[in-house]
Amino acid sequence: MYQLYFSDATVERLLGVADYFQVKMILDQAEDYLIASTAFTVAAKLKLSGEYRLVHLQGQCLKSFTKIADIKKLKEAKEYAEFSDATKLSLLEKIMKLPE
Repeated sequence: MYQLYFSDATVERLLGVADYFQVKMILDQAEDYLIASTAFTVAAKLKLSGEYRLVHLQGQCLKSFTKIADIKKLKEAKEYAEFSDATKLSLLEKIMKLPE
């Protein structure tokens, strides 16, 4: 198996190309890169997870929320407007599971 090397500057472009050509190996490696990356905000990661259907990345992001207030802060992020409907639904489901 080939190992690609991603950077913060190239990962989004490579995701786009991999999604267009349906190259699962690149999608998986990019997802792993984003999970480990600290350069991207949770909001940016959630946007990408919805756009490219990266379920593991979305799961990691959702696990990071421990309070409803944390999720509410996402509305202030510029990426929020670009969240997919599925991502917003996942956030709502997470809110329903959190203690008040």
